[in-house]
Amino acid sequence: MASSMIERGQSPHSGVQSRTQSSQFRHPMLSLHNSFNSACASSIRCPSSSHGPVSAPMTPPPQTPAAFDVNSSSSSFFDMLPPPPTPKPYGNEQHQLGEDSDVARRSNFSSISAASSSFSLAGLCANSASLSSISPASSTSSMSSLRTSVSKTSSEFNADVEAIIPICPAELGMIIASKPSKITLLDVRPYAQYSVERIKGAVNICVPSTLLKRPAFTVPKILDSLSSEQKMSLSSWATSESIIVYDSNTSALTNASIAFQVARKFLHEESFHGQIMYLKGGICEFSQLLRDFVEFGDLSTPTELPTTQSSARLCESKCVPILSGLRLPVFSKKQPVNPFFSNIRQNMDLLGGVGDPIPVRLPSNCTESKLNRLPRWLKDVVCTPEGAQRIADRFLDIEKAEKGRLESAFSSMCVITNAIANVTNAISGKSEEQRYSISAALERGNKNRYNNIFPYDHTRVKLTCNAGSCDYINASFICTKNSEKRYIATQGPLPNTFADFWSVVWDQNVRVIVMLTPTQEGGQVKCHPYWEDTQYGSLILQLLSEQETLLSPITGTKIRVRKFSLSNTELPFSSLREITHIQYVSWPDLGAPADPVDLVALSLLSGKCNASESNEIRPVVVHCSAGCGRTGTFCAVDSVIDILERKKEYGNCDKCPTDDLVAEVVHDLRTRRLSMVQCLRQFVICYESVLVWKLDQIDAEDKAARDAASDAALPFCETAVSEKCS
Repeated sequence: MASSMIERGQSPHSGVQSRTQSSQFRHPMLSLHNSFNSACASSIRCPSSSHGPVSAPMTPPPQTPAAFDVNSSSSSFFDMLPPPPTPKPYGNEQHQLGEDSDVARRSNFSSISAASSSFSLAGLCANSASLSSISPASSTSSMSSLRTSVSKTSSEFNADVEAIIPICPAELGMIIASKPSKITLLDVRPYAQYSVERIKGAVNICVPSTLLKRPAFTVPKILDSLSSEQKMSLSSWATSESIIVYDSNTSALTNASIAFQVARKFLHEESFHGQIMYLKGGICEFSQLLRDFVEFGDLSTPTELPTTQSSARLCESKCVPILSGLRLPVFSKKQPVNPFFSNIRQNMDLLGGVGDPIPVRLPSNCTESKLNRLPRWLKDVVCTPEGAQRIADRFLDIEKAEKGRLESAFSSMCVITNAIANVTNAISGKSEEQRYSISAALERGNKNRYNNIFPYDHTRVKLTCNAGSCDYINASFICTKNSEKRYIATQGPLPNTFADFWSVVWDQNVRVIVMLTPTQEGGQVKCHPYWEDTQYGSLILQLLSEQETLLSPITGTKIRVRKFSLSNTELPFSSLREITHIQYVSWPDLGAPADPVDLVALSLLSGKCNASESNEIRPVVVHCSAGCGRTGTFCAVDSVIDILERKKEYGNCDKCPTDDLVAEVVHDLRTRRLSMVQCLRQFVICYESVLVWKLDQIDAEDKAARDAASDAALPFCETAVSEKCS
């Protein structure tokens, strides 16, 4: 055997710096034993060579349970949806909530830290002198710092990518053959895939990206989430010469990839002084070239339920067939206790709670007198030191309530049993938490973009189709109590659902589509362009205009507005319909937050475009990638603004019929569709956007009062002037 191929940086104790410097060289190919060469020479190809298609190993696909059609009835619309807080009929069922209960003005915000800030909110309410720190200049500086931070994040990403060394399957094979005890192999795929196929000696350590993106979720917390058996396998990771990360088939690291996020955590771990590497091509390519180093077959049932299965990303493995990202269970004695564990996002996302409390940022036009005129429920989270913690606690309650609903929906081991149980529960009058069902989504999994975002059966949109045809689309009817706004929240359409998407637009008389995502983010497809063809089934789509326009003159944010005409060849006498498509791309998925001013402006713009001369209430189609996080945030902000406009008592500074209107609306949205407002940062943006809108309303009221007083004084001035002249 050749000696170690791993060259070291300057010093074994130089930490991240030495690993960054060492990433500038490539490992020399060392000579191997003749038998190893003869076995691999014909098949080994380095990353620089061209690769043919990678075929999957002969692993049988999971078997889909027999379908049980519980959605054969015709679709119902918003009028049939009950307000959640009170039990009212929807179809033949009763639903009741569980116990858990123009354009913008100034875009400059002052960031308030929980520990230290430019001013104290408590002091703001007690001492008007502290208001001097809320100046446009300081706010502009704050927003400039935010943009600088985004730029800094990009440069940090590039530096980390350079520090993580890529290796090809041949190189990994030589490392394993020469020094197996000096390396730590990390498999970051979901446990279901890891249990079927894995590199010998690898430890499964898959964590959802929502947790990995949190700075506070460090390596020790990752290790704490593992079972005792996995911890034992990783007991010597800190003394390893190299940590090698691999997934299914990643050939280049992106900021959104799980492999990069895991490698980055270990890269910045001070106790580790070795090198961080990742396997180019993943296990798919490795298993094709070096099958002797790969283990196949199901693992024995672990002593503890693995908590490292991914619940926040679409499985992209080419090695283990899946059904459009939805891994339906193959029932066996060796299966983990809950086969749907990874389909419940909160199982992993709530390991460290919802994250550190995030204070509400104040607009630059905020003054003490204006804060005193806010409704009590909004003042409680903006003007008190406990406000940030109060918001975090309420969001945690919302997350726990949804987790309970999903656990109930997944409690049965197969779709048929769950569907029958729902009927039984409806008859026996069990609680609403036990009557939530997602059976249609599980049966038609090939139409889902992600494996943990489904529509509830009682609010899902049903396609108008012939008897016996599939009426499923991953879309939900959305409405909230006390608001007249109506939405259809859906995922970014897949190529096989383009026709379904436009069919919903036609059937539900949609005139406005709000798209809150670019087609690609970080090298990943977030939404396929569903408007580029001209015909989708019987529907003819014609692009009338497309332009980039300014959303807010204050923030300078631009949006892309498209105008389409939509007609139906099966209804030749029906008139053409004009569809407005608004695409807002300045909001990365789970990344830097959107500007609250932009959200208010987007709400006003969509409402203006959807206005009808006949005052007809038409739904707005809203989607991002999964149709929940950014989609839910927009729907929540738009609904709260509508409620404050129509129900003046909710904006009353003294008496108000709610403890927290935003939390109530978000909880309401969650009963209609999963994960609406997905993370704490998005939840806080809802408060910030409502605050921006409310302060603008106060400014408008003050201006109207001054104008009225000026107009009232004008006749007296004219009389005095005329008397003087006479």
